[in-house]
Amino acid sequence: MADNAANPSSSGQPDRSGKNKSRFFWKVLLMLLVFGVILFLVLNQIAGNRPRLEVVRFGEVVDQLESKALLIRDERVFTSPAPGRVELIQPEGERVSYGEEVARLEAAEDRITVYTEFSGVISFARDGYEEIMQPDNIANLSFEDYQNINPEYSPVVDGRSLEEDSFLFRIVDNDHIFMAFPLPEVEAERFSPGEQVFIRRDQTENLMPARVTAINSRADNLAEGGEKRDKSLLVIRVDRFKQQWLNQRLVEKNLIKNIYRGLVIPREAVFLTPEGRGVLLQDRQGDYRFTRIEVRGGNAEELVVEGLEIGQQIIANPEAVDYGREG
Repeated sequence: MADNAANPSSSGQPDRSGKNKSRFFWKVLLMLLVFGVILFLVLNQIAGNRPRLEVVRFGEVVDQLESKALLIRDERVFTSPAPGRVELIQPEGERVSYGEEVARLEAAEDRITVYTEFSGVISFARDGYEEIMQPDNIANLSFEDYQNINPEYSPVVDGRSLEEDSFLFRIVDNDHIFMAFPLPEVEAERFSPGEQVFIRRDQTENLMPARVTAINSRADNLAEGGEKRDKSLLVIRVDRFKQQWLNQRLVEKNLIKNIYRGLVIPREAVFLTPEGRGVLLQDRQGDYRFTRIEVRGGNAEELVVEGLEIGQQIIANPEAVDYGREG
């Protein structure tokens, strides 16, 4: 009895050593995690301040803009001359000539045959923008018109009953098509009417030549923060026609201003000095030498230049080098 009184049982006082060990473990783990993050940031900063070498290479630089282009076709819409059940004669996408039979209408007391009045490619579907998105109306199109486009094609089905003056078919001139690209005004200003450009969807598609026909600029609404944001529509004419464009209103395309071939270097490597525009070369001894260059062209990341040789090493981040500084 005396021993029990002098030594309380374990059930009387719970053992907290396990919880204390667990808390200590998580504290140590958290400290290690914080230390690791700080170390990563410090090492990253040190690496960013070190000169980064790039080798001058021969290559190709594409000056292009990726956007969703608005298709503007030269097309005519034809409506049903009378109410009745329609029988479609021509297949969708068929090239037709003037005077060909297109459809027949089973009217109440008559059978009406509909003929083509123009040559072109026939389509029995429409999205409702055919009258607005016309070549004659390009000068009036704005970025706001582009934003409001929401195409939904509605086809005429063989055997359907049509009301008088309802849509029946359209004829599209497949010799050419117009594409309107929404661009920031600063980008649109780099182009000129009549300038030759190229389009393609990606690098797997062949380049298709086109020509700038219009640049429609207008001030857009105020952006967040009250800054004025200007948008433009750059319109090009393509003297070709792809079958899939017949029933499309928006297509993903790369608008290519130019393609430059030659000695390629990073744009960030170029800087200005009183001697002119140039880069820092590193020789075999690790010394730096400023060399003037001539820029032939490029894009936001790379430039094609003259004044260097293939295989030379240049400093891609010249701000990390104390070249030409005193102290």
